[in-house]
Amino acid sequence: MQRFVIIGFLLCNIALHGWAQVNLVINPSIELHDTCPMAFGQLSLADGWDTLRNGGGNTPDLFNSCYSNSNNYCGVPTNWWNSAGYQFSKDEKGYAGLLAYPYIREIVQGSLYESLTYGKEYCVKSFVNLSNFSKFSISSIGFYLDDGQISNPWDVIPSVSPQVISYQQLNDTLGWIKVEGSFISSGTETYITITNFNQDNLSNPLLFNPSASSNAAYYYIDDVSVIDIDLPAFAGNDTYIYPGDSAFIGRTPEIGLNDDCVWSINGVPFDTIAGMWVKPDSATLNTQLSNGVYFVSVRDTRGNIYKPQMITVIK
Repeated sequence: MQRFVIIGFLLCNIALHGWAQVNLVINPSIELHDTCPMAFGQLSLADGWDTLRNGGGNTPDLFNSCYSNSNNYCGVPTNWWNSAGYQFSKDEKGYAGLLAYPYIREIVQGSLYESLTYGKEYCVKSFVNLSNFSKFSISSIGFYLDDGQISNPWDVIPSVSPQVISYQQLNDTLGWIKVEGSFISSGTETYITITNFNQDNLSNPLLFNPSASSNAAYYYIDDVSVIDIDLPAFAGNDTYIYPGDSAFIGRTPEIGLNDDCVWSINGVPFDTIAGMWVKPDSATLNTQLSNGVYFVSVRDTRGNIYKPQMITVIK
């Protein structure tokens, strides 16, 4: 009986050993909803999302491909007045939208599955896109995590310091820009709040598109994640299979992990996802692994390399 050991190298920034929920944000793609949005200002229809629970926050919007009205106000990819907005969601079918400049701040707030743990460091991340109808861009979208006490009565910009804030000019109207950082939890955080927390003169406004229809900076928000930065990476358990069989390596794909995991075979990257099905000598699944001898390992953000996984193909 001849045996071939299949190998690959997984470079993964963050992953959890096992199958438990890793991203603590409920409905991180802002896709799941009770009712399809039919007008502006209906973010609360998305599971786990709303404006500020404690008051204020104006009227952030929900966009979803389920919207079927011919005016396209809340659709994906086409939306806004006169169909001036156009953006596909990053992964799924929906996203949120907020006015970030000038004067007024629309604020989106998402719920976490559980309170964060005191003293732990968490990676916080989201993707933003500048709408096509925005004349201005800014560089100061931020994330603030707390127990839901934040408020902004009378549309005053909340006087809090976000734990994570962008510093680059957020002026991409085609792709999604990653805003990412980390912080140490106080142990009370159950919500994540997203907006421009800076005053106008500190927002680094840039006249990006003078011909656009809106004298503002309006952003789409998608794929929000809060993940324990010290969770160990996970490549999977050693597995024996016969030719033609398949095996799942890694962990269940999840928003917040997929973009930070790079899979390689013999040092050559071939996919970016938390986990995948592999089937030797077959291209019918996510990827193809040829017969040969390989090693499977995984690395986390601290540079720790974990026990290699072996998939042995028996012939």
